Amino acid sequence: MARLNSRVLLPAVTSGLGLFWLIYGLTRYGWWGDSGPRSGFFPAIIGSILFVVSIFALVGGLKSESPRYLGAGFHPFFAAVAVVSAALIIGLFPALTVFILMWIKFYEKYGWFKTLVTTGITIALFYGIFSLWLQVPFPEGVILDVFRG
Repeated sequence: MARLNSRVLLPAVTSGLGLFWLIYGLTRYGWWGDSGPRSGFFPAIIGSILFVVSIFALVGGLKSESPRYLGAGFHPFFAAVAVVSAALIIGLFPALTVFILMWIKFYEKYGWFKTLVTTGITIALFYGIFSLWLQVPFPEGVILDVFRG
């Protein structure tokens, strides 16, 4: 019997999700109406694609060996958790600035000039596109809330 690992467990979960959205989209929202596709069209299509691809991945996972996990593969996950946690405290843009600066300098091991220029350009682009142009509200953090009163 094959061992339960991520190559088997993840495709099993996603195949279940795909089957759910396929059935739910067809039975709850409908496939096609008099004027064209109904609201269940897109979930049913995506659900069926997800189901078929997941079944292929599941069969491949059952035939393959158990994967070996390296600690470095979890670094982006822990970094994302740290950024989200820091965003609640100091705000999103300061948290992203610290994250990008530290990632480029200490993880990628670039020099200070490239690190500062890349961080500055990236944060300026994020701020310009999302805050100024698209006007997306971002968390400002509890520290700023305390200073505002």
